[in-house]
Amino acid sequence: MGFNQREIRVLLRRLVCFTVLACMWLFTITNRAVAAEIEPIPVILDTDMGNDIDDVFAMGILHALHSRGECKIVAVTVSKNHPLSGPFCDVLNTFYGRADIPIGVLQTGTTSGDGPYLAQVMKPLANGSPVFAHRLQTSNDAPNAVAVLRRGLAGLQDASAVVVAIGPLTNIRDLLESRPDEHSPLHGRELVAAKVRLLVVMAGDFSKPKAEFNIFSDSIAAAKVFNDWRGEVVVCPFEMGEWMHYPEMSLEKDFRVPERHPLLVADLATFGGKRNGFMAWDLVAVLHAIRPDRDYFNMSKPGKIDLDSENVTRLKEDNEGKHRYLIPRGGPERVREAITSLASQPPSIP
Repeated sequence: MGFNQREIRVLLRRLVCFTVLACMWLFTITNRAVAAEIEPIPVILDTDMGNDIDDVFAMGILHALHSRGECKIVAVTVSKNHPLSGPFCDVLNTFYGRADIPIGVLQTGTTSGDGPYLAQVMKPLANGSPVFAHRLQTSNDAPNAVAVLRRGLAGLQDASAVVVAIGPLTNIRDLLESRPDEHSPLHGRELVAAKVRLLVVMAGDFSKPKAEFNIFSDSIAAAKVFNDWRGEVVVCPFEMGEWMHYPEMSLEKDFRVPERHPLLVADLATFGGKRNGFMAWDLVAVLHAIRPDRDYFNMSKPGKIDLDSENVTRLKEDNEGKHRYLIPRGGPERVREAITSLASQPPSIP
């Protein structure tokens, strides 16, 4: 029995529709299988929470990446010895549904000022209850940062961890110098060499001869880390924040419940009750740490980073070197889209 032209056209349309649906189904199944095979990156964040607003948003996008299955936050350590720095990190962990993430705090450090947002965000309501739920009442109640770092690393597979340091490098230096304990029989340098595959640091300035805050706040620690860290180090320098600003428009339009979001409350407190964009140094560091293969940034040639007598960072190029720093790649639009999407992602959305 033959088919007329109209019947043939109908059959062809149905065949095309079936083929498209089959391809979509196969694409979905393949993506899920690939995603299931990719292990989330175990990451430890070391932050001087309380000094600048970008630490707050950096921790927010790290939680968003955790929700997407791209990483797993192993621990958060604080390099600012302020009574509210630890509790503020607890607020963020709790807000994103991960109150069980360990928090460790440096007990004596080089930055201890109130900062622009800690007191305002942590201020209780008139009835004494907190605006944002948290269990840690003061940083003094948290364990020592080095103990948390050692415990977190000891429980990980070899060469698996990424450490992101977005403040002075005091805790990282202390980790390197730490002695064997109940968590690991390894000395700090050996523990790091065994467990950490990448250290990402927000620090330095390679565009002009200027000492950057995270360097000069503890230059002895910074010099020690750059000298003694045996593995790969990627630096997110000051000029990356000049290139990448978090846009004010995202703060105004992208967040669903701005009055109840700790990131936006902290932004308001920082800028005197006004929404304001900011240099996104720490967000860039976190984005590269978890998505190094997305080609968001260019990289310097490899080499060895040192500090000069004025605490200015210098890279001595060496093909065998393990230090590099990030360089802007074209316009900032693609990176801006990534960080705004992650920062505004509701905590309940995986």
